[in-house]
Amino acid sequence: VKYSGKTDKDGCFSLMVNTDEFNMTSRRHRMSFDVAASISEDGTGIVLNGTGSLQISQEIASVSFEEVEDQYRAGIHYTGKIIASHADGSPMPNTVIYLTSEYSTVVNETLTTDENG
Repeated sequence: VKYSGKTDKDGCFSLMVNTDEFNMTSRRHRMSFDVAASISEDGTGIVLNGTGSLQISQEIASVSFEEVEDQYRAGIHYTGKIIASHADGSPMPNTVIYLTSEYSTVVNETLTTDENG
């Protein structure tokens, strides 16, 4: 797919690309964009070329369990941390987490993350 446009007074060009036209719905795809760009200067005809790539994540957020105990035993408190993070790894503060378990005893807890996710 080719796109073209003119740079602004600072020499910048930006573009919004509708990714639907790439139909990246299958795991068979390589979930990245490789970009090749050329810019030519009016008047001189000088052309500069560049390349880059961008990884695409299907992950919106993640939850990890940290500082957890090695074993769970029914009737004994199990401790650890639940960390909620955005796809870029930054913490998700003030996010509601629903903790549920259906093993031996039912646990239904509503938790809220702190400033560190």
